[in-house]
Amino acid sequence: MTRLDEAMKSELFYGKEEATEFRSLLGMLHWLAATTMPKLAVAHSLLAKYTATPVEGCMEALKTAARFAAGCKDECLLFGTGDAVGIKVYTDSDWAGLHSATGEVDSRSGGLITLGDDPVDWWSQKQKCIATSSADAESRALGTGVSRGLELQYVADELGISTPTRLNVYTDATAAIGFAKNNGGATRMRHIDVREGWVQQIRNRKNLNIHKVLGTDNPSDFFTKIMAKTEFARTSAKLNGTLQLKQLPKYLQKKTASI
Repeated sequence: MTRLDEAMKSELFYGKEEATEFRSLLGMLHWLAATTMPKLAVAHSLLAKYTATPVEGCMEALKTAARFAAGCKDECLLFGTGDAVGIKVYTDSDWAGLHSATGEVDSRSGGLITLGDDPVDWWSQKQKCIATSSADAESRALGTGVSRGLELQYVADELGISTPTRLNVYTDATAAIGFAKNNGGATRMRHIDVREGWVQQIRNRKNLNIHKVLGTDNPSDFFTKIMAKTEFARTSAKLNGTLQLKQLPKYLQKKTASI
């Protein structure tokens, strides 16, 4: 956390060779964060903004993430053998969360999609516009989650995976739910109604069920901010699991044991 903050504050840029090395290593981190290690999603997203012009401190922050990944090499995504209970989408945002550290005014969206209770998609990304309020940021995060959830629902249908007709979406933001259901009356966010196509998408009640969930029970909170060690461990506990040898088929147990 400290090294990431220091990297963001630095104004000293890397030379060509160092910048190329940084981008190469960042690409490897991206592969891990996008495929099997959701715990690296926030670190990768924060460092990716320096892809074009990396500054001093970025490499140390990247190496810290790499050392963390090395310590988690026994972890993986685990999928249960029972029947899936459908796709669930969890969304959250952090309104200008890095302002106190770096002066940035951008908000961050985070999300997690599960099939049953197993992670199948996740993201941590800077919002492309400046949110004018926490409700604005939460609503935009909700819109992103709905778009990605509907896309996965179509993929599941093509693969013959049975899912409920209506997508279940969970957020801890009452204001975002009110905005989605259009029961808040005239608000400061009415300008979004006339400009953004995703508003109609999240208000299509034929496709969605939007649920309120407590902030402490919202797993997407992990993807919205830099966290201290204790909070990081708590919020990321269910994202990865450790595969035990006995969980593998017998022919794979023999191959794994010989490695």
